[in-house]
Amino acid sequence: MRGCLFFLLALLVLSAGCGTMAPRESLPAWEQLHMAAGAGNLVGAMQVAQRGVDVNVRDPQGCTALMAAAIQGRSDVVRWLLAKGADVELSSYDGLSPMICAAFGGHGEVIRLLAAKGAAVNTATPPDGLTPAMYAVLACQPSALTALAQAGADLQARNAAGDTALGMAIRNCPERTAKLLVQLGADVDARNAAGMTGLMQAVAQNRLDEARAWLNAGADIQAQTPGGATALMAATLNGHVEAVRWLLANGANPNAANKKKVTALAIAKARKHTDIVAALEKAGARR
Repeated sequence: MRGCLFFLLALLVLSAGCGTMAPRESLPAWEQLHMAAGAGNLVGAMQVAQRGVDVNVRDPQGCTALMAAAIQGRSDVVRWLLAKGADVELSSYDGLSPMICAAFGGHGEVIRLLAAKGAAVNTATPPDGLTPAMYAVLACQPSALTALAQAGADLQARNAAGDTALGMAIRNCPERTAKLLVQLGADVDARNAAGMTGLMQAVAQNRLDEARAWLNAGADIQAQTPGGATALMAATLNGHVEAVRWLLANGANPNAANKKKVTALAIAKARKHTDIVAALEKAGARR
């Protein structure tokens, strides 16, 4: 993922170009076209194309003029490139697509233009499995997330690390980004392969700031795994008394039992977590 992010940031800088200046003919043809596209220099891009340069010509990293225009949000250039036959699925050699570039740059209008031409909104980069929505989250781009959702992006998709766009937003973006994703349809109580919600995972590792963000986004504090385990049990099992007290203060049921009839109090006693036993009993735990 770091390699892709570095590449996107580099593309963002390099494609900024130089305004309406005419393309420098001393440069390679692909570079003239890409610089004009990234700078929003539609006239310059047209001049290069008139000399017979293919609009899909790629740079040494496999990037295209469409990618350069997309990451900078140059809608007029994007429209022209699409009309000239620019390939919306032609990606860089790292798997970065024009859609990913538009998402990372935060350009909802470009996303809509690409989607209207059939660009995929869920294709992930190898090997990390990051989707366009996840790249939008990495740059905390709410307008891009809205456009992607409207175009049919799968907000429940998981990357190679098992993370969703919402989970990434909880950790990396302002709270409003996570709330927006929930409004757009992201499941705040989605389970990982072990059946745990994001809130459960956060308290199991005593990450209270993250747990607060999950709760503020609407997570169910009483949610249970298929085996009946709760967030309170996860915090108790790992001996996190601060997380246990926080969960209880926010309404976690101290008497919830899993499918084997085991409660958080029973777990605390078995693990000899005396501080947690005291906290649970104070909150009304009976068994």
